[in-house]
Amino acid sequence: VETEGFDGDDTDPGARSLTRFQDGGAWDFLEPGAGDAARRPPAEIVLHDPSRGRIVVIDPERRVATEIAAGRLERVESSLRAWAKGSDDALVRWSASEDCQPRVEADATVRLDGPGVGYRVVRGAAPGVEAASRYGRFADTAVVLRALLHPGGLPPFPRLAINRHLADTGRLPETVTLELSGGALRPTRVLRSEHRFAPRIGPEDLDRIEPASAALAVAEQVDLDSYAKRVALAAAPR
Repeated sequence: VETEGFDGDDTDPGARSLTRFQDGGAWDFLEPGAGDAARRPPAEIVLHDPSRGRIVVIDPERRVATEIAAGRLERVESSLRAWAKGSDDALVRWSASEDCQPRVEADATVRLDGPGVGYRVVRGAAPGVEAASRYGRFADTAVVLRALLHPGGLPPFPRLAINRHLADTGRLPETVTLELSGGALRPTRVLRSEHRFAPRIGPEDLDRIEPASAALAVAEQVDLDSYAKRVALAAAPR
């Protein structure tokens, strides 16, 4: 799966990810959008390893990695939902409510609208429930992981609801557009992600997975807080 993320009317992606599914798991290569992605290493690699009940986040440049148990992400999701239900913020409270459910419009797009937020999803390929469910499980883990690694953003529950709808209908997302209303003092912001799916991995995919496995093998294993601090320190201006 190749994914590109765009902000507003930008024609150059602000971020890219390349996701390779193999042996029941997935390697997710997260890359900056600017420049030639083929000529530089990924900014971060995430190994989704359900057979061992873990997610591993790797910084290949700084040779550090952190392992997160799948159970921890489940607890994060539960804690976030309980917090969101009691929030004073209308958007946050709506995100965890039963009203946060997508609907299919006449043109077969999927919409999900809440206070100051709107999702529009163009449904793409229909590979069947099994493949769509496998992608959906990966996407669910990715969105909760993002909430853990980068707290303070939009709650993950609207996207989880969309993922569930797509998996249940055996479809994959082709384009996901998120519109955030800025209110009277800030302009509306529109974010868009575009997904391209390939039915199988090829030799060039294995050429990426093997170095990623090697990077994990030599990386220093640290806890999540230490990992975040090291990456933030290395990224700070000098």
